[in-house]
Amino acid sequence: MVDEFYSDINLELFFQWIVGNQNKYDQKMECFTTDIDDRGKKINFIYHNIKGAIVIWTSGIIEEQIVDEDENMLFYLHYQLVNLSQGQKLFYDFYEALTKHQKQFPVKIVLCCSGGLSSTFFATKLAELISLKHLNYEIIPIGFYQLDSSYLDCDALYLAPQISFLEPKAMNIVKNKVPVRTISASIYATYNYRGLLDMITKEDFSK
Repeated sequence: MVDEFYSDINLELFFQWIVGNQNKYDQKMECFTTDIDDRGKKINFIYHNIKGAIVIWTSGIIEEQIVDEDENMLFYLHYQLVNLSQGQKLFYDFYEALTKHQKQFPVKIVLCCSGGLSSTFFATKLAELISLKHLNYEIIPIGFYQLDSSYLDCDALYLAPQISFLEPKAMNIVKNKVPVRTISASIYATYNYRGLLDMITKEDFSK
């Protein structure tokens, strides 16, 4: 009876600890609870396209699982809760997996020349190199006449050297919300795809 009493206390403490720390989780993470009859409690997590759940059963069993948007299982663990510190450690492992498994969207790079012809050719070859290196970049070739506010969601805009004089106008179009760079003629005119890729990979797109 004593062991059962302490087990019930640990389960409730564990539940309250997870729920009570919501303000410390990533701001983009949604966390809410649901009851499972009188058999236990469920804590739900939604993070971008990933869903997680921790079920605390009255029997003392804890189930942790993470699934993607197609309901594919990414993480599953069940264990007997022995004490609070054990549960906390395993929760941190669950939380790390939950945030790590979110879908990584590609970095969108717009490659712009005067009419879109040379940028299209350059982008095709650059995309092949990116694929070989298994990098997460999307290259979008356009002509300058196509540049408008619809490209505000891109991560960077690279101008061909022959339209470098249009850089101030480009910055105005994207409202200074997107980094605008001019590719040097020594890279663009010699079709130095590796040189441009090096230039791109040195950028910090996390800001």
